[in-house]
Amino acid sequence: MLYERNLTDIIFLVNTDFALTGYFAENKSFLFTPPETFLGKKIIDIFSGNEAALFTSKLSEVINSNKSVYAEYDLTIAGELRHYRAEFKPATESANDEISEIVVLIKDITEFQKKEKLFIQTKERFKSIFDNSFSGIALTDMEGCLLEYNEAFCDLLEEAEENLRTKNFKAYTHPEDIENESKQFEELAKSKTNHYRLTKRCITANKKTRWIDASVSIIFDNLNQPQNLLLIFNDISTPVQTKNELEQSNRAKDKLLSIIGHDLRSPMGSITGLIDLLKISDKNEQEEIIKMIELSAKRAMTLLEDLLCWGKTQDGMLSMISVPSDINTILQESIDFIKNNAQAKSINIHFNAEENITVNLDRNMMLTAIRNVLSNAVKFTPLGGNVYCTTKILADECVIEIKDTGIGMDNEIKKTLFQVSSNKSRTGTANEQGSGLGLLICKEFVHKHNGRIEVESEKDKGSTFRIILPLIG
Repeated sequence: MLYERNLTDIIFLVNTDFALTGYFAENKSFLFTPPETFLGKKIIDIFSGNEAALFTSKLSEVINSNKSVYAEYDLTIAGELRHYRAEFKPATESANDEISEIVVLIKDITEFQKKEKLFIQTKERFKSIFDNSFSGIALTDMEGCLLEYNEAFCDLLEEAEENLRTKNFKAYTHPEDIENESKQFEELAKSKTNHYRLTKRCITANKKTRWIDASVSIIFDNLNQPQNLLLIFNDISTPVQTKNELEQSNRAKDKLLSIIGHDLRSPMGSITGLIDLLKISDKNEQEEIIKMIELSAKRAMTLLEDLLCWGKTQDGMLSMISVPSDINTILQESIDFIKNNAQAKSINIHFNAEENITVNLDRNMMLTAIRNVLSNAVKFTPLGGNVYCTTKILADECVIEIKDTGIGMDNEIKKTLFQVSSNKSRTGTANEQGSGLGLLICKEFVHKHNGRIEVESEKDKGSTFRIILPLIG
């Protein structure tokens, strides 16, 4: 009879009278006693009370059932407690199928139990870390579909636990970061690496953008084959936001210095030169020079007003007082404000309003925002052109649309239209100048109203600006 010796430390042969008739031990040190001390003796004469009762019970069970049975027991050997597992197997005579003896296969499982205990402790520690960690931790399959995740992971993505099940974690990646992560995930899937780490943005279930420090690692099975992915996500939105705000502040300072050093100095220099010229000119020339001084002074005043307004938005000093307001009235006042500029260029302003549109807003802020968009429309529209103003309700939003037949913009200008670092004032179709701050102020004010600005434009085909604001209620 053959047995798997590599899985068994000792094999005993026991007859139906429960006497040991033979043994096999690849290493006799496993016996802990010479064979002559137990061969031919009965179980009750070899083992102490508890072990003798256990062995006798299991041997009887094999004889009665003719089936294998198992037992685990402890023995103190040389002062050390050892753990054993025994399998009791019936051995029958082929002629009458009666049990002739019982084969007892004994395995020392002391080290195995130590490892098992250590594994259980490690598993419990991991579960404690998994459940209580401030980091979002998740387990996925090799495709990235979520299998298990902790509460912090759900909180980070602002998603209910039941909604995450079977979703792919990459579905929450910001569209602009998908390509970068896909490349690294592909390298992982091809086993060219077993780990990657990146900084990316995630879009939460509530449509918020969060900056994430993401670590993705492969977990291998017993055969060293990739089995799962372990994700560890940490929200780093606050430090990233602080860094971005600092960079924005530095760009704002650069813009301010540029305007003071160039744009503001230009009209002030013109005024100084014109005053000197006025002193030596005759009366016929003085009237024209005074008009030029007036234009330069207005230009300087506009720049100063823009600088003051923009500076307050950057420092958070501009208070906002919102009241229910009729948007058509505000748009009409804005049109009246820039009407003279439009008439000077023979530009027609058309106004088509939907009735009774009430929005909760700060009147002065919104007047400034709309005036800036209208001023730009007139500035970049050639002589004899048209500007079309409309208001309408779409779903639960108010849309203010200002469309011109002007020179339009290419994609490069559109990309940097609201960026302080790249924003430069373009000369208008009648050589009008500007600070480059108008649209920046407009964006700040619209965002303060939980609104947004949309822009459509093609070079030489005009521009359309939409200010979109939430309706009351």
